[in-house]
Amino acid sequence: MEESGSKIIDEIYRDAYKGVGKLAFSYWNIAEAAVVLDKYERKLVLKHHIYVADALQLASAKSIDNCMFVTGDRELTKVAEAEGLSIVYTS
Repeated sequence: MEESGSKIIDEIYRDAYKGVGKLAFSYWNIAEAAVVLDKYERKLVLKHHIYVADALQLASAKSIDNCMFVTGDRELTKVAEAEGLSIVYTS
């Protein structure tokens, strides 16, 4: 059984493979996460009442030019749009 949004994700990866788009991923690194939490993320958590992990993903995405934020979380979609990100909603 195919997960909801799989076709969208496949298309995004195909475009990146063809050089039409780029993929960027965030990862948890204690030192980097601490800096992000201090400088920016805490403001997103308080502003939008979201989880710290979601705020870190948003902060990472906002640091990349022409970023497309891909999520299956309807509420996170609303927050990402409010923060000015382009969205692909997969569900």
